[in-house]
Amino acid sequence: MFSQLNDKQMKIDLSRTTTAAARNPVATELEELYETFNILIDGIETWTNDEQRLTNESFQIQTALLTLKEDLSKVKLSIEESNAYLEAIKHNQNILNQDFTSLEEKINDLQYVSYDGTLILKIINVREKMTDAQSERQTSTYSPPFYSSPNGYKMRARLYLNGDGNARRTHMSLFFVLMRSSNDPILIFPFNYKVIFCLYDQTPQQRHIIDSFRPDIKSNSFQRPRSNMNIASGIPKFFR
Repeated sequence: MFSQLNDKQMKIDLSRTTTAAARNPVATELEELYETFNILIDGIETWTNDEQRLTNESFQIQTALLTLKEDLSKVKLSIEESNAYLEAIKHNQNILNQDFTSLEEKINDLQYVSYDGTLILKIINVREKMTDAQSERQTSTYSPPFYSSPNGYKMRARLYLNGDGNARRTHMSLFFVLMRSSNDPILIFPFNYKVIFCLYDQTPQQRHIIDSFRPDIKSNSFQRPRSNMNIASGIPKFFR
């Protein structure tokens, strides 16, 4: 009887041991799955946190870009306004320069103007002016304007000390220039009066050089001026 009980007890213990042994791989696998699951959860949480961080950083970058874009627009607008202001200043400066030039011409007219159709042009610093003409720094010199009469034609002379055109470097060229004036509406055009040039010899010999020409009335040089001055016309080989 006792022997039978022991055998039965041994069978029960063996059965439990076998069942426990059979369950260990399942438990181990469950534990591994649980650990893997926890790792996945941690990974998902990390990914979620990273995603949130990147979203926040992206929003900050977009906000910064918008601010930068607005700042650039303001800078661009400021530059455009500055350029417009500078252009306005430049335009006003040009107007002032023109007004100054016009005023300067009027002052010169008042100082040197002649109303009897004659002009005495005194050339100073001849050597310096000749050097400038030969080096082509300044090839010609204009005289002050003068008038044929108080209500007459406005004119001036143009002198090339080193010559002009085919007289360059061989002769002194002297030209007559018809200018636009407020008297033009009451004058007759083309200009058709004899023009006389005289180079005064200031030595005791007084060997003056005198030459003259009559206008070619078909030339634009003697029509009513449409700009400040007509094209000069005269005697290219005035003096050698």
